[in-house]
Amino acid sequence: MAEALAESLQKVHIGSTAGSRDDAWIDGILDQQGPRKRVKQHPDDLKRELSRKFLTPSTSFSTEWLNKLQQRWDCPTDYTDLFKIAPTQTRTITRFTREGLEGRVTGYKEVTVPANSATAKNSTSLLR
Repeated sequence: MAEALAESLQKVHIGSTAGSRDDAWIDGILDQQGPRKRVKQHPDDLKRELSRKFLTPSTSFSTEWLNKLQQRWDCPTDYTDLFKIAPTQTRTITRFTREGLEGRVTGYKEVTVPANSATAKNSTSLLR
C-alpha cells in the first residue's frame, strides 16, 4: 500500500513539474478498487463474540491436541501387591503419671502397644 501511495505521489509530482495538461490518469484512480474499510463493530456485539470464542468451553476436544498432549506409559501390571495382607497395626495408649497421696495427674505419656499383645481385657476381636 505504501508503494502504491509513493507511485501516485510520483505521478502527481511529475505531472505538475512537466506542465502537462494530461490529467486523465487522475480520473483513473477513482475507478480503482481499494481495500474495503472494516466496519466498526458495536461494543456489545464484539463482547458477545469474544466471550463465545474464548470464554465458552468447547464441548469436544481436538484430536490433534489430544495426540500432542496425551501421554501413555507402558507400565508392567503387578497384581501380586493386591493380594498381600496388610501388616497388623500397632496401637497407642495414653498413660497418666500421678503424684501425691491424692493421685493428682501431673502428666501423660503415649505408649505404643504391639498388636500381637491383645488379650481379653483390651480387645474384642474374634481373631485373638
